[in-house]
Amino acid sequence: MAAPLIEGVELVCSQAELAHFAAFPAPHAGNWPLLAFCAKEAAYKCQYALTGQLLDFRDFEITLSILARTSGRFTLRRTRPLPIPLALEQAIEGAWALDASHVYAGAWIEARVRTTT
Repeated sequence: MAAPLIEGVELVCSQAELAHFAAFPAPHAGNWPLLAFCAKEAAYKCQYALTGQLLDFRDFEITLSILARTSGRFTLRRTRPLPIPLALEQAIEGAWALDASHVYAGAWIEARVRTTT
């Protein structure tokens, strides 16, 4: 089973996020803060590749959705103004999955297509 994230949870999750997770059934492996850590880490790596900015776990707030017992989607929104390009104003999205021993997450930022008139 994935190791639980207990110590330091306040560094990763806000009280609003913890309340959001409380509405869900217990996950198949690990716990919701551990999944939030994994998803936020994926989102950090996603944005860093584009911006080179060092950000904190609490700079984003996560919303999880469960698609199946061991998988789902997530969206991260900024919690404060950040020194990142306007192109990243939209949410960072991703998908997550669990198995008996691991938590997986991948994140992406959709490219905006600009049209000229």
